[in-house]
Amino acid sequence: MLELKHFRLVEAIHRTGSVSGAARDLGYSQPAASQQLRQLERIVRTPVIIRVGRKTRLTQAGEVLLAHGPQALSAVQRAMSEIELIAGLQGGELTLTAFPSASATIVPIALAEFRRRHPRVAVRLIEQEAHAAVRQLASGDADLAVIGQFYSSGSELTEVPADWVTRTILEEEVFVALPKSHAAADQASVALSDLAGEAWVAGCEECRANLIEVAAVAGFTPRITLETDDYVALQRLAAAGLGVALISGLMLEAARADPGLALRPIRPRRRRRISTVTTPTAMRVPGIAELLMCLQQAGTLVTREPSTYK
Repeated sequence: MLELKHFRLVEAIHRTGSVSGAARDLGYSQPAASQQLRQLERIVRTPVIIRVGRKTRLTQAGEVLLAHGPQALSAVQRAMSEIELIAGLQGGELTLTAFPSASATIVPIALAEFRRRHPRVAVRLIEQEAHAAVRQLASGDADLAVIGQFYSSGSELTEVPADWVTRTILEEEVFVALPKSHAAADQASVALSDLAGEAWVAGCEECRANLIEVAAVAGFTPRITLETDDYVALQRLAAAGLGVALISGLMLEAARADPGLALRPIRPRRRRRISTVTTPTAMRVPGIAELLMCLQQAGTLVTREPSTYK
């Protein structure tokens, strides 16, 4: 494959009129310049110089290399300049993916701080749930993801490769949302098995999977009568008595709870871990460590205890 040194050698031969002159000009030994010339001619599979008396001239192939040399050198110089801007956090773009309630809470705080520190680095935000985010990281279409993983006894719903870089931002409680008129609203916490006969409002795909899993642990299959990806609608439907629902702290932070809604911790206890995830390759991208730090700091600002929600 052609390298920049080949273009420089051709230009020096043309300018000095000899291989020895080119060697002196470039700071090479004569044998080193001759070896590089032979390597170049093997690559292009044709001579690039011809000797006419004491002079060395370029062949037609050599003239082609001479013509394209300045463009190649200029392109590399421009590329290096742009890379230096990225490495110095003076340019470039990062792609962040996050699930909806994180996009409405943690992410705005983090991006505002990141922009304050690095105003010339653009951040593109894609909103999606954990499984899709992991796929985008694997394909290289995203640099960093904020994902939520529901768990109880150590089992998590989203598989993340073991060699990826995962950092916990916060852990939040999962509540049951029900109308204040509901009999269970008077309890400090609610056994999920007591709600086995209720109609349920299910959220996004992963929230629905969480509901089915935690209900199975409690010994029943939830009767899902309503479904919505909108966590505001989920609150309103539950407050109106149209079904009970599971809801997490970030959903409540993103949209304040309906005044007609009662929120109670569930038994068995269920939590959601909010984490940043990136690949080892993306971790080397300048700016990722800074954005991770901003997300970590933002997480401390939105963390709420279960007692906050009444």
